[in-house]
Amino acid sequence: MTCNQWANMQRHEKTHAGGTKPFSCKICNRKFSDSKELELHQAGHGGGRPRVCEYCSKSFRKPSELRQHLQRSHTNERPYHCEFCNKAFFVAHDLKQHVMTHTGERPHECQFCDRTFTQRGNLKRHIEHHHKLQDNLIVEEVNMEDTLIQFSHPNNN
Repeated sequence: MTCNQWANMQRHEKTHAGGTKPFSCKICNRKFSDSKELELHQAGHGGGRPRVCEYCSKSFRKPSELRQHLQRSHTNERPYHCEFCNKAFFVAHDLKQHVMTHTGERPHECQFCDRTFTQRGNLKRHIEHHHKLQDNLIVEEVNMEDTLIQFSHPNNN
């Protein structure tokens, strides 16, 4: 066992021996028995530039994640309102999906039967569940720009 391996083993054993954990993360308050462990942990908080919620101290790697957290957890602000039923949403995309329930719009059509869907993911799940086995097809790609889905037959070699 090399010196470096020995030091790592001692450090690891401290975590199991119920030893003291004097090193504390300033972002999430998690405690560590070793300064190196703390350093590695803090790197995961966004490279030293964490975004911390001023209300609950939860940390986020991206500013957009913090914004979304603030909007959903610490305000009642729902700026996107349905013109049909006045239901409100945090995110514009969620409103768009909801409006389809009123308009009947179902833009994603199955290539194998007459079923239509409001969301691409539901179409893909439908194809995988209902058509993949019977037609011996593999869903290779779902083009997110439109509803083109590419299929292939598995090799029987």
